[in-house]
Amino acid sequence: YGKTLDVVNLKEELGDLLWYVSQAMDELGTTYEIEMSRVIRKLKARYPEKFTEENAENRNLTKEREILEATK
Repeated sequence: YGKTLDVVNLKEELGDLLWYVSQAMDELGTTYEIEMSRVIRKLKARYPEKFTEENAENRNLTKEREILEATK
């Protein structure tokens, strides 16, 4: 929009988002730490060495799903 970024407002909105995410995680019986660990494991499986477009386009969805369904 050609406007200066309102950093204070953006931080407020991010805080709101974190509050909603924490409420959802409480309801689902999980934590930020558990979900961060899960997504890191998924991304390591997807990109074993580093990001490549090849790996991004040709994912092993079965392996990723196994990781996502693991309890921890």
